[in-house]
Amino acid sequence: MIMKFKHIIILTLAFISFSACEKDNTIEEKEESFEYHAHIHSPDNETKKMGQELSIDITFESHSGMPVHHINVTIYEKNDESVIIYNQPDEAHVHEEDGNLDFTDTILLSEENGFSAHTDYILKAKVWAHEAGLEEVEETVAFHVHPE
Repeated sequence: MIMKFKHIIILTLAFISFSACEKDNTIEEKEESFEYHAHIHSPDNETKKMGQELSIDITFESHSGMPVHHINVTIYEKNDESVIIYNQPDEAHVHEEDGNLDFTDTILLSEENGFSAHTDYILKAKVWAHEAGLEEVEETVAFHVHPE
């Protein structure tokens, strides 16, 4: 009888311990949920012209209030992703604690900067957590560049 009672106590303690660990893991996962989003305010998908300044305005945010760890903004040719015209910031790790980072820049649409008339481009805004691929989110906008 005492042996059965010991087994019941051991099983009960094991169950309570397992349940407590399970609850802690759920809380930890919830705390590590970044819920990232990249809001591209500009450029838009309207046609641009060579010689025009392209305004870049993007808000990277964590809807859960977690830090924004890494960001990247690229512009590349729509038909050939290997032709990268713009790639910023130089250091992707930004670690913005308040969970909200505004990225702004301007670039002249010129041959010197790698742009060509009669060409379609994609601006891609990417945000991710501690490691590449972890809660990674990408937003894109396409635009066409005409001659002056």
